[in-house]
Amino acid sequence: GLDHQVLVLLKRRGLTTQEVTHLYERQQVPLLLRCLPAPEKGQDGYILFLEQISSGRTLQAGYRFEAYKLLYEWDQEKYLTGYKEFLIKHTEQTPDVLDRCFMNEALLKLGDEDCFAVVRRSLVTDPIYDVRTSILRDLKELDLQHLFLDPIQVLAEEKAKECRHYWHFGNGPGMDVGETEMYHILKGLLFVSNKRDLSEETVQKIQHARATLEAKKQERRDASGLRGLGR
Repeated sequence: GLDHQVLVLLKRRGLTTQEVTHLYERQQVPLLLRCLPAPEKGQDGYILFLEQISSGRTLQAGYRFEAYKLLYEWDQEKYLTGYKEFLIKHTEQTPDVLDRCFMNEALLKLGDEDCFAVVRRSLVTDPIYDVRTSILRDLKELDLQHLFLDPIQVLAEEKAKECRHYWHFGNGPGMDVGETEMYHILKGLLFVSNKRDLSEETVQKIQHARATLEAKKQERRDASGLRGLGR
């Protein structure tokens, strides 16, 4: 849409801290907050502006996140507590799909159990399939998959809350009968998990999830065959 085109142009141009602050204070257009540059030394006024945005109760959480992540990167010790509380409170309710993807990633990078609990819920309750697959890819990238075996098992059993695709529909090329994009992602995560030095209980969870994945694949293959015979 038009907003996306404007955003691309603004990012390509690269607004300065003074420009983005002045434009936002004059126009009050939240889209400008997608173009926030990182603060630099001596920019106390801009840091104050970011603090005001991060605490702006009338703004969508995704816009506040844009400011909060810059503040956290600027001074992790000072902003950690507020940043963490913000993410835990708002990630699941944030309306924008991409924002939820990035906020879940931020929770994983913070790396404590309170943050992980939110991501575990998102894996099985987020209404958008693409958010769940984004989290799974982040788990692999950050090598955290072995800490999320319970929700992975729920996904393997196909017992998670119903969800829908956002950016695309169906599965890509190269899929065997009965296979899905989720099947391939989970299978890869479980394969990587199995290469770690893990407890016996965790190994059993991995083996159980892998067996469940293959059983569900076979169910889909059988169902496909039955539908074919019925034509």
